[in-house]
Amino acid sequence: MHHTLRKLSFMAIAALLVAMAAGCVRDNMEGTCDTGGKWIRLDFTTRQMQVTKADPHTTGESAESMFNTLQIWAFNSGSGQTPVGYRELSASDMSSIIDAYGNVSVIMELNKSALASDMKIDLYIAANASGAGLTMDGSSSRNFLESATFSEPYFGTGSLTGEVGEEGLPISRVVRDIDISPFVSVAPNPARSIDISLVRAVSKLHFFFAKPTGLTGATIQRIVVNGNNIPVTEYFFPEAVSLSSAASDPAVARIEASDGYLPDGFTRIPSASDIYDNDDPEALAIGDDEDVEAWVGRLRDAGLNDFGLTYLRESDRPITGTIYYTTGQTGSDILEAPFDLAAGDFVRNHEWIIYAYFSKGRLYVRPIVADWVDGGLFDYTWSYTSTLINQTGEDATRIINVDGEDYLMSAYGLDASGLPYTAKLRLDAVSARTTHATMRLLLDNPDFGFVIDSNGIMSEIQDQIDIELKDTTTSVTFYVVPKTLFDFAGSNPQNPVASLRLYLISEKLSSMKIPFNTLSLPGDQESIMYYYVTPDQYK
Repeated sequence: MHHTLRKLSFMAIAALLVAMAAGCVRDNMEGTCDTGGKWIRLDFTTRQMQVTKADPHTTGESAESMFNTLQIWAFNSGSGQTPVGYRELSASDMSSIIDAYGNVSVIMELNKSALASDMKIDLYIAANASGAGLTMDGSSSRNFLESATFSEPYFGTGSLTGEVGEEGLPISRVVRDIDISPFVSVAPNPARSIDISLVRAVSKLHFFFAKPTGLTGATIQRIVVNGNNIPVTEYFFPEAVSLSSAASDPAVARIEASDGYLPDGFTRIPSASDIYDNDDPEALAIGDDEDVEAWVGRLRDAGLNDFGLTYLRESDRPITGTIYYTTGQTGSDILEAPFDLAAGDFVRNHEWIIYAYFSKGRLYVRPIVADWVDGGLFDYTWSYTSTLINQTGEDATRIINVDGEDYLMSAYGLDASGLPYTAKLRLDAVSARTTHATMRLLLDNPDFGFVIDSNGIMSEIQDQIDIELKDTTTSVTFYVVPKTLFDFAGSNPQNPVASLRLYLISEKLSSMKIPFNTLSLPGDQESIMYYYVTPDQYK
């Protein structure tokens, strides 16, 4: 789409705004600007699963991704031992930086004088470290973090963990060689964020059982997982990865093998109610090309619930075990069905799902290894488009450049034609099959809001826009505007920058950030950046 872009540089105005500000906003808390530091913004995801204790839709599965505490260390890339930055957030702190949908955004200060000239850093991130029995702080060296390990009884076979404790499941990540030059800011309101995916420091094991409807005498006597599989000592942080747009889960187990492996196995004993009747249990087995999430959803839709949930530290050895059972056709004779996984399959942030079903006088076992996701189901399909609608003549999209960053200009009020002083956008969304799903537009700065244009009639300013997904296209035309009048006498906001983002919201799926900025507007794929100017500057 052709549109006119007028770039205006208002460096002096931006400097004046900074000088007039009484303080700086730091993670929603007022603080004093520290001109001796440098600041970065970090956005965290655990594969679209993060939640807080305040989340009204928290379930057993979403609790697996709960952030209770968060610690972040920044080191100059390489082997330096002293952090150049550290943030530690308690459960109460977290509530101020996580939105209602579990999106985590942290602003972190770095020591300007200690930063290397190449502006590259390594990040060590730990959530819920106490869940691994660890105590770490801002004085922890790189070597200390690298050598931090789980120890019994945390997630070992000596003390099986089948539910998420109050401290949460441990989550960690090491990302190296991050060039912060495009992200760093001299004030604590960086416009761009560095997205880091996190992984759980443990893996997940559970079972599903089915038998033909009406079959009697079919029982699972016990499930035994053999010993000498789980390491006695395992590092808390995974193998490091370099920053990329989608850092993969660690594929190599990081084991401290000098202490050996736990000699004792463990046993789970299901009850008769854990074996579910089904007219065709064999048809419930996963298909050759079937997505694991869709398959688990099919099991649950058939009325099956899992049994024997166990969180375990990762292993680089083959995991082996046996299911002992009777069929009813062989009397009380106990039969055996062995199962195993290849060495290295049971690594952190992975899930081992074992489906076993009775058929023709025996028990068939189907073990599956999958990426560990939240269990939410894509039970609908959806699409969207975003469009820039130019205003007429010279009233085209305006862009301002401040400190080398481009922003869309946005001013308070209406011009002579009754249109807001900012770009006009439209979002179209449609869903072929929908289950209470919503496209939601949100801003990260409460000084800005939305005005909806309904055939030329402007709405009041509102804090968010929701589009309920339907099987026909729903469209909304809107503007992003400041809520109050710009005033050089002092009423201008301390933070003149706002980031517009689009989320997909569903009760069956954790919210996800949608890369909707396909228009090459200022920002990145997942956000459009706005800057507060006066009407005269906009003109």
